[in-house]
Order: sequence, then C-alpha cells, then structure tokens
Amino acid sequence: SGKVFCLSSGPSKEAVMRVHERAGHATAEVYEVPVEVA
Repeated sequence: SGKVFCLSSGPSKEAVMRVHERAGHATAEVYEVPVEVA
C-alpha cells in the first residue's frame, strides 16, 4: 500500500536491517545516504 521511511544510524546496512527485524518490522530495502559534515 504505502511506504514508510525511517532514518537510522548504525555501523552497517545489515546491522540496521537486523534491528528492524528484531523489532518486528523487517524490511526488504535499506537505502544508504552519505552524510558529509563541513
């Protein structure tokens, strides 16, 4: 139906996916967004 976006910070894409899975909100897609601090 719809889409939900969740901003998460973690050591890796896989780690973020595991946390969501353990919370009962497994996801098939995770988009990494590079962050630059100037």
